[in-house]
Amino acid sequence: MEAKLTNAIEMLKRHLRLNVSNCAVSETERLVLEFGHPYSGITRPEGLRLGRPKQCFMNATLAICEDDSSFDDISYVEGFAMKTDLGHVFPFHRAWIAFGNGRAVELTLRDNPLDVVYFGVPLLAQRNNRAAPKSRRLRFFSISNSF
Repeated sequence: MEAKLTNAIEMLKRHLRLNVSNCAVSETERLVLEFGHPYSGITRPEGLRLGRPKQCFMNATLAICEDDSSFDDISYVEGFAMKTDLGHVFPFHRAWIAFGNGRAVELTLRDNPLDVVYFGVPLLAQRNNRAAPKSRRLRFFSISNSF
């Protein structure tokens, strides 16, 4: 993991820990801090388009549930993102899709995806197996067995 990503993830984790220690934290922050993984933003692959502004949860859900997805092993992830080009920590609650290699695909922000780092928990996975019924291609993770 490159130094810029590592530093940004550490800043984000410090911010979340500070919120936890001050009890000014949601259960989402606790979950992400305990089980989260770092993701780096990548340029959106062809075939995935930006969704509606301010609808990251819906955009990520629609992308992973589409019947015509041609991508293997993508996950719906929730957590926190942070722009690395701002010079300060300002994490925001977010949803995105990710490939198995720890790369986040942003479907809502119009910013350069290479300037955003992510820290989150995969909650839903799609395995591209067109022979299987739709209900068998989507799998919800449980925290106890997803990592």
